[in-house]
Amino acid sequence: MILHYLKVAWRNLLKYKVHHLISVLCLAIGIVCYSLADYFIGRSDYYSSLPDAERRIILRLSSKEQPYDAGFTVEDISRMEEWSVDGLTALSVESYSRSTEVSVIDHEQQESPFIIEYTAVNPYSFRYEGRKLLYGDRLPEHPDEVVLSRRFARKVFGTENPIGSIVCPLEPSIFRDNVIRQFKVVNVVEEGRLTEQEIDCYFSYQLVPDHTLGVKSLLAEGVTLASLNSNLQKQSLMHKDGAWTASAISVMHQYDQMRVVRLMFRLLASLILISALINFLKFVFQMFYNRHREVALRKCMGSDTKGLLTLLFAEIFWMLSAALLLSLAGMEICVSVAAQYIAEWPDLNWIELYGTQIKNYLLLLLLCLPMAYVPVWRLRRTSISSQITGRNERHVFRSIMMWLQLSIAVFFVGSVLYIQIVLHRTFDSYSPLSPEEEEQIIVFQPNSFYVRKNLEPMLNDFMALPEIIGKISTVQYPQTLYSIDWQNGKRNRKVEYVTGSPDYFDFLHIPLQGEKWVADVGDVVYVSERLNGALAKDSVPYSITLEGKPYRIAGVYKALYGESKDTVRMAGSVFFPSREYNYLYFRVAAGQDAQKVMDRLEKIYRTYIPETLPLEMRLLSDNKHTLNGSVAAIRVALVTLAFISLLLVILSIYSAISLDTTGRQKEVAIRKINGATPKAIAYLFGKSYFLIFMLAFLTGFPLACLLVNELSESGAPTIPAWQWGTLLFVFILSVVVLTVACKIRQVMQVNPAEVIKRE
Repeated sequence: MILHYLKVAWRNLLKYKVHHLISVLCLAIGIVCYSLADYFIGRSDYYSSLPDAERRIILRLSSKEQPYDAGFTVEDISRMEEWSVDGLTALSVESYSRSTEVSVIDHEQQESPFIIEYTAVNPYSFRYEGRKLLYGDRLPEHPDEVVLSRRFARKVFGTENPIGSIVCPLEPSIFRDNVIRQFKVVNVVEEGRLTEQEIDCYFSYQLVPDHTLGVKSLLAEGVTLASLNSNLQKQSLMHKDGAWTASAISVMHQYDQMRVVRLMFRLLASLILISALINFLKFVFQMFYNRHREVALRKCMGSDTKGLLTLLFAEIFWMLSAALLLSLAGMEICVSVAAQYIAEWPDLNWIELYGTQIKNYLLLLLLCLPMAYVPVWRLRRTSISSQITGRNERHVFRSIMMWLQLSIAVFFVGSVLYIQIVLHRTFDSYSPLSPEEEEQIIVFQPNSFYVRKNLEPMLNDFMALPEIIGKISTVQYPQTLYSIDWQNGKRNRKVEYVTGSPDYFDFLHIPLQGEKWVADVGDVVYVSERLNGALAKDSVPYSITLEGKPYRIAGVYKALYGESKDTVRMAGSVFFPSREYNYLYFRVAAGQDAQKVMDRLEKIYRTYIPETLPLEMRLLSDNKHTLNGSVAAIRVALVTLAFISLLLVILSIYSAISLDTTGRQKEVAIRKINGATPKAIAYLFGKSYFLIFMLAFLTGFPLACLLVNELSESGAPTIPAWQWGTLLFVFILSVVVLTVACKIRQVMQVNPAEVIKRE
């Protein structure tokens, strides 16, 4: 019988292919959104899964003059290890991660350079953080020993045992005042939790006296946190600026404080799934009610409640299973796109991610099972004769479900509208180049010590190519200064700045008035038109003081390439002619394929640089793995989710108004015969939907305002609620009116005589 019910359910679903296809697609997107949120939240709750989670503490450093938290130094750690504080156990020490370049010498004495992320730790930190050692229990015992992460060890050595190999820092400034230049690999550890930046090498904290160190520990059993803090206040650490004292806070207390945030994040991620599920179940249940003659015949043939429930649940099973399959494919696409455009996108565990999706699918099936019993129970209570004649009750919760869906849409669209306006104001930037010109500029980042050492001959070979007709050196994106000194006093206004070649403006076609070539680049700057106008108002026409240093203004340009158009938070920009840079721009001759030129440059690059070091080269128009690329990906994702929420509302309202107009055709015909105007008929059908819209707007808009206020308090530009609220009201109302008017127009065109004749 189960096979029979599955066949019948499949045939019923095929009767409304378009509606069910859209429902499946929306369900799949909802599953993807919620599964990603569920996965990241689950992985971020790391410490709660470790032993003695309630006893884990973080130590902080503060003083009476400076009550803020400060980091510990190597000297502080040495003194603290000599303390005898009741309640304080062994210390786990770890520095913030940094990037550097090292050379790895394997067992065959083959040397390969790599760019790594490293941190400085003490041996106890491996046990405290729950990092699993893969080659025995050997921990670093001397400063010249290092531990590798499993990911980095597999990248360098493959499946070979890396124990005994040598790691040599290539940058001499990595460890100040340290003569050790070779570090022996003594073990490999499993990667840390997802929320931390991926670490490649773990060095001894004793090598980094200039680094800020974080300290954690375990609270001794039977000792309270208040007692420990009381004991810590009796100890002090002497710094140059006075005495500092340590205090402890609970790690789980910090995680508990974020519990509400994680709950809200889950709720926001589940809104699309909830709306899609409501739309799907409402339509399936309504179609089940409309099959009253089929249900009556099944009851006559002896079908019981279990049979009817299985019949309805079979349709739910088909839809959710199809949504699961689509969500698996959608997850692949979503993660791939995010990895391409969002910088520092973490490596995900696909097994756990797929497991999260399957878990959520099973939870949805269990959730839908009792919900599917409601329409079956209602049909079992009605008589067979009423089902055959078609006299059945209306949906009790239809309007409530439409209100909930419309409230979700108002919240989503309103929040996305505000975020889009904010992102546009913040990241909308000036570009003097056309899209075609940006396609002809290649950006190269010499981001490693090994590359810079071979840069001069490499650049000579680059410029020898006939397709390359120009080059500048610059900082790629405008950076930020935080104070400008005017003649009449200091003003804390932000300005953007770029350093680079003096021919920066000519290369990027930026209009410039003043000196085009400056020989002395020490105390000379160029300023933007906006900043120059502000200086002119203060009667400072030829000079500017930036962070305490005076500069002569050599010229005025329109704006920097990529300069923000935000006139509220930014006073303008300055350009420093300098030989310092971190990017090189190459212009490709017109008519040449820039992508092919990049391939030729890569071949030249690889004659100097081994494959272990990445090539950071792209077209100027390619914003992948950049801030602008990340913002663009976020904007597209938000618009997509808002569109999905609107689409679900349109489908819900359209199906409801379709059922209303179909069921009340005879009433409309009689009203038209009695002289009802189109306006009266429109009011007859539209008043209930307008009421639902008003209630939904009054629910969703305040929630969107709460989210907007939270974003504003975190530093986002403030936009008056009436501005984006009015736009939101008009837009959502237009969508509802057009959806309802589409079906009302059709019912108005029905001939009353034909309707009466059919009756």
